[in-house]
Amino acid sequence: MEQDGTKVVMLEQQDENEVVITDVKIPFWRMVVLILKWAAASFVAFIIPMLLLILIQGCLFGAVRTKASRDFNAFPPIERLR
Repeated sequence: MEQDGTKVVMLEQQDENEVVITDVKIPFWRMVVLILKWAAASFVAFIIPMLLLILIQGCLFGAVRTKASRDFNAFPPIERLR
């Protein structure tokens, strides 16, 4: 099987649904581009959930701190401490 200069050689078909691939011939620079795309995709896949977690934590803990400082005066001004 050949597509865009990439050759895939299949050994044999053991069962109806099982195929064993023995060799994939890909030019070096095409493999470099593929690895760079994977790296970029993994970076984005890591950053988006982290930003969502930071946003959720900011909303939750910001609301808790605002309520605590308003109701219980948990964070008094510095002048009162002296």
